[in-house]
Amino acid sequence: MLLLLVGGLFGLGAHADRRGDGQRTTNARLVMRNIRQAVDLYRLETGRDCPDGLDELFRLRILMKRPVDPWGRPFELVCPGAHDRDGVDLRSVGTDGRSGTDDDVTSWD
Repeated sequence: MLLLLVGGLFGLGAHADRRGDGQRTTNARLVMRNIRQAVDLYRLETGRDCPDGLDELFRLRILMKRPVDPWGRPFELVCPGAHDRDGVDLRSVGTDGRSGTDDDVTSWD
């Protein structure tokens, strides 16, 4: 089984607290890109379209760590995506911790 070794980038999440929100947004987008790559690898290895969630990618060792956003919260994953129908939609709830607000970082923006 191929492993996606992106643990270093997932470590950016909770440790970005000294940086401004602009850097945190950039870090969130980097982790999202790696999650999307992990879903692509999941599809190749399992023949299924969508994982049940990020925990499944971790259990299968496609992700080496459970990804959290730069604010220390889990990413939201929707598969298949409403915005990316062939892929996944990912969301970080941002500073306020609430989904659907202006500070959210999404994979489709």
